[in-house]
Amino acid sequence: MTRFRASAGFTERWSNFDFAVEGGVATITLSRPEKLNALTFDVYADLRDLLAELPHRGDARVLVLAGQGRGFCSGGDVEEIIGELQGRPTADLLEFTRMTGSVVKAMRDCPLPIVAEINGVAAGAGSVLALASDFRLLARSATFAFLFSRVALAGADIATMPYDVFTKLVKHPLTDSGLERFLADWRRLGGEQLEIHPETQRDERP
Repeated sequence: MTRFRASAGFTERWSNFDFAVEGGVATITLSRPEKLNALTFDVYADLRDLLAELPHRGDARVLVLAGQGRGFCSGGDVEEIIGELQGRPTADLLEFTRMTGSVVKAMRDCPLPIVAEINGVAAGAGSVLALASDFRLLARSATFAFLFSRVALAGADIATMPYDVFTKLVKHPLTDSGLERFLADWRRLGGEQLEIHPETQRDERP
């Protein structure tokens, strides 16, 4: 995306999700299907760093964000993030909040269009990743859940979603009829980024 690059090379392997570039399409596949692709501190850190690298690679024109198995992303891991943060000092909470915010900001600032491929659940921080993307492709199984208040979190990065569209999403559970009503509201409010696609699942790696 830019001619102005530093001498350091790009990261070739990411340990906390699958990443590939083919035909100009970069794909991040969250790879914890046994936990519905719940996020950890390490996943967040890798997302932050990859999003910083991606605009400078030059081999990708679009980014797809997907999840392995039957869900997109169930949010922050209950044990590895939520449980862990309960015993951390305030400074660590602030550092974590800044890291999650930096991921959302990097998604919004990314010069490549980001497409979220959503099947199954997108809950909590998973819904934030979906909403921070530029386009969302929804399978019939797609559901959104905003759970922050249930675990005493503010969920401030949800502000990436326009308020009146967000309230429509919460109002209409994504059953077939609810999804159709939500899409009608979304389009009436000027949104054209949502499409419904047949059910698919990303294969789990062996």
